Amino acid sequence: MMGRSKHYQHVLLASRECTRCGACLAVCPLLADHGLHPGEVALAITENRVAHETIMAVQRCDLCGLCGVYCKSGIVPSEVMLGARTALHERERLPVADYEVALIDRDWNVFSLYRDTYGIDYADLKRDEYETLFLPGCSLAAFAPELTRAAHGWLLSQGIRAGFSELCCGEPLRNMGLQDRAERYADYLSKMLHKAGADSIVAACPGSVTYLTQSLPGTRVVSLYRLMREAGVRIAVKDRLTVHDSCPDRRPYGPRIGKDMREMLAGNDFVEMEHHGKESICCGSGGLASLVDQDVFLGRARRRMAEAEKVEAARVVTACMTCVSTLSQVSAPRRVSHFLELLFGIPVNQEEILDNLYAMWNGEQGNANQDRLLGARCFTSWRG
Repeated sequence: MMGRSKHYQHVLLASRECTRCGACLAVCPLLADHGLHPGEVALAITENRVAHETIMAVQRCDLCGLCGVYCKSGIVPSEVMLGARTALHERERLPVADYEVALIDRDWNVFSLYRDTYGIDYADLKRDEYETLFLPGCSLAAFAPELTRAAHGWLLSQGIRAGFSELCCGEPLRNMGLQDRAERYADYLSKMLHKAGADSIVAACPGSVTYLTQSLPGTRVVSLYRLMREAGVRIAVKDRLTVHDSCPDRRPYGPRIGKDMREMLAGNDFVEMEHHGKESICCGSGGLASLVDQDVFLGRARRRMAEAEKVEAARVVTACMTCVSTLSQVSAPRRVSHFLELLFGIPVNQEEILDNLYAMWNGEQGNANQDRLLGARCFTSWRG
């Protein structure tokens, strides 16, 4: 597996081509703090002499891809880190237990437990046959059911015969280094689509659009926001706005959701943060870093919100509910909004969501949730 992994090919390339010029260190605090060049990480992996500090850096990478924008050697450091995670997992140097709550190929994970704990159910939206599947994404479906339903309803209003699933796209498995499970999950989704007679997916999560385009090459994947822009959606608000571009937008195959949002928000009082578009910086939740280092996670979020403060934006708008949840933890209430909140006029209480996330692990219900998590089964194979 490791030798055939496309991510590992990036490791091999970096081990040969990285010139240690420092361009990536200049834009990546993680690499700079550890004093690590991608080529050094790659050599440590290929020569199987990985120090603990290198593992820490690999785990804490947000996989945002910004460093690759500035690389003059054609290296994609985020892909190097993905290859490193896969290799470390196969060598049993990267503990899967660190990511247990986010194993989205198991029947119980943080998202399914949240929905079950707080009575969030979408059975009425599901159908056995459909031409297009609407995948809102893990966070949106779990934390914002009203927005999720409104988005599905909008698709129906456009004449799109959309099915529905609250399943994840599968990217977290890939990001953990569990490449074999990620591939099995993609096969599961592919068979589900085939059974329903579907040939396309509409995704609301920027990461899902990008990842599914890669993992399901025979399926047409389109961004919900691209459809909205093409339908002529426009939004007017009173606040001074800025857009937080999600990391997937910078990738060559990215969905360009930031561009679509800006067009739909045109005419408002709008300002750009210092880092935007392809040079946008991560909200802090990328690469599952929040599961391994809360200080790093929140520090990145504060860095991002400091840019919004600098340009005096009253509200930060993004298309990623995970970004909203992350940035809201270090900002005033209602300072960060999902694009769909503005469109449908349905506010989401991020403070309540955070309280719910903590509460679901406490008391009798918390004990039950912990037991279910410990006994969770992998539904793509029904093996543990």
